[in-house]
Amino acid sequence: MNLLKIVSSAAEEIGLEVPSSIVSNRSPQVRQLRSLLTRLCIDLCKQHDWESLIRTHWLAGSTMDLDLDTKEGSIVATLHEDRPVMDYVISCPGLGSRVHIVSQSGTQIRLDRPAQGTATVQARFERYRYDLPQDHLRMLDNTLYGSSGLGNAAYGSVLPQGWRKMMAMAMAGELSIQYRLRAGKLEIWPPLSGRASYEYIGKNFVLSDGEDASDFTDDDDRTVFDSSMLVSGLIALFRQANGIDATFDLSNFQSLLAASKNQDTPAPELNLNGGRQGRIIDRKNIPEGNWNV
Repeated sequence: MNLLKIVSSAAEEIGLEVPSSIVSNRSPQVRQLRSLLTRLCIDLCKQHDWESLIRTHWLAGSTMDLDLDTKEGSIVATLHEDRPVMDYVISCPGLGSRVHIVSQSGTQIRLDRPAQGTATVQARFERYRYDLPQDHLRMLDNTLYGSSGLGNAAYGSVLPQGWRKMMAMAMAGELSIQYRLRAGKLEIWPPLSGRASYEYIGKNFVLSDGEDASDFTDDDDRTVFDSSMLVSGLIALFRQANGIDATFDLSNFQSLLAASKNQDTPAPELNLNGGRQGRIIDRKNIPEGNWNV
């Protein structure tokens, strides 16, 4: 069903006048139905890892060599060219390895530790922080893998205490890759040396002219969710918002929601004789089926 059909079906069941349009309609009741439907879809995005909302995002490690002026005892350094470097760490003589940048104003950068000498040096900048996708809602844990320098999955999301401990450990040697989400960005440590990708849940639940979006803009827009579930949920929300008992409608919506979740992500098959094989008891000598105990 498209937007017009969903809202019209709900209006008809509630006992309202069935609208001929939704987006351009100025009726307070139609505008309320549209607003409630949008809120319902936004809430549904947060409740479950819907297969239709899973996206893959790719990252690329980045390094660059830039000339830098340092002054002994100062936490301020000066770049020779105006380049955005807030998402990078610096390694160079006189500063040390992978020094973090606290702030940047033009060519002036503020570091988290003072320089050990006054010099003009060529510094290595390594990117460790990345922007999230525009439609990002939440990241799926343990889905970050890389094509180089990440033989196994990266671990995360790391709590602040674990992040600081990890950074300290990294100074002593190689460390497994870990990540965290902070201030709307994805931080990966140590910095990537190649490409990596991860999966996330997107917030664009609207399908409009072959593109996805986070809001309805046309009566013909469709959604990724089951239409019957949306109609049922919309009726319940409308009645609640207008002080009408919605017990039956809520029960019906919850049943449809549970069915949609089960159909979207079926439960995995459980096999009691799977897993690592032993020398005495393994999958070859444990029969399939039930045991009489």
